[in-house]
Amino acid sequence: SRPLPSPIGLPPRSNMDAASFILLACLGLGAAAGDLARSNASASISALSQRHRLARRRAEPTASLRHDVKLQAGPVTQAHGGSATQVHEGPQQAVMPHEGPAMQTQSEEVAASLALSDRLLLAAKSPGIGDDTREMLTALALCTPCHRPERFGEPHDGGYLLCTDSLDSVSTVLSFGVNGFDGFGMDVVEKWGAQLHEYDCTNDKRPAACEGCKGRITFHDQCLRGQQEAAKDDYVTLDDIMQHDVDTTQSQHPGKLLMKMDIEGSEWPVLSQTSSDVLSHFEQAVVEFHWLDQVDKHHIYHKAVDQLAEAGLKPAHLHGNNNEGMALFGEYRVPNVLEVTFARQPAGTSCASGLSYHDAQDSPNNPNFPELALAHLPP
Repeated sequence: SRPLPSPIGLPPRSNMDAASFILLACLGLGAAAGDLARSNASASISALSQRHRLARRRAEPTASLRHDVKLQAGPVTQAHGGSATQVHEGPQQAVMPHEGPAMQTQSEEVAASLALSDRLLLAAKSPGIGDDTREMLTALALCTPCHRPERFGEPHDGGYLLCTDSLDSVSTVLSFGVNGFDGFGMDVVEKWGAQLHEYDCTNDKRPAACEGCKGRITFHDQCLRGQQEAAKDDYVTLDDIMQHDVDTTQSQHPGKLLMKMDIEGSEWPVLSQTSSDVLSHFEQAVVEFHWLDQVDKHHIYHKAVDQLAEAGLKPAHLHGNNNEGMALFGEYRVPNVLEVTFARQPAGTSCASGLSYHDAQDSPNNPNFPELALAHLPP
């Protein structure tokens, strides 16, 4: 049936969530509403604030929310666990909602997965985007093969793939942003007998220890900040941690160093302000990158990925977080929150082509919704 007409030129209510509809109606944003009504599926639509998106991520979303266009008014906040500080004001790149039915066949999931790396490269070639955006998207595309991938952590959100072919032994794993659970870190400890350091200053709940992990886990009531960011209580830099918490000589604990980072947007300043010398100590790093739609920060994003590349760490596995929608770059869409496994690229080699990152162990972060669907890609 045809949707009911909406006041003040708003789009049909069936295409919006209730909060967005009421927001525009109450504020009387006639001009903005009219522009939105005249836009098509590829028009720029502002993103939700990070605080609102973080709250939605912590809660269980409903089907009606997952398929509505998301709007934002006012400043964006950058959250690290439970705290947030204002980091941006102004327009954002569009974020498009989930598409497709609530269920997705396995073949459709595989097709979506196989296309993600290519989609990043296609978006990078889109006309009209800035150099930093182009370089960032290109640097996030798959580069080094991931042999013997193995999933560590929770079955859905909190689970990540490592490339175990290069991990004959692991001495230490640093897990940033645990929020009360850390299946990833525990699994690494169980497999390799590593030392686990967990960091979170926003949730003091200690994750339940795995069997046989006694004496191998240290919880730190600390969060990460960038090297050039202002000092504040309970926040430390990665350089500080490497000096005080980790034996980088590996004389006492021979093996390799791993890192998992899921800190709700703070990964960008942390990585962009950490030297490649420090990052070069890691054999692999799993990073969940947030809010790719924030184009005004792409110069920081580009620098962050460059620092990892200079340390010899290149993308080996990609997975879009389906708790969020798709960021729009020209005519192309990529996940707004992207999980990336960085593995050490063999010296003297260039990026491999035609890599497939899909693995049967991949799982949607939110099991109530399908993996992110493809949209508006050229043939």
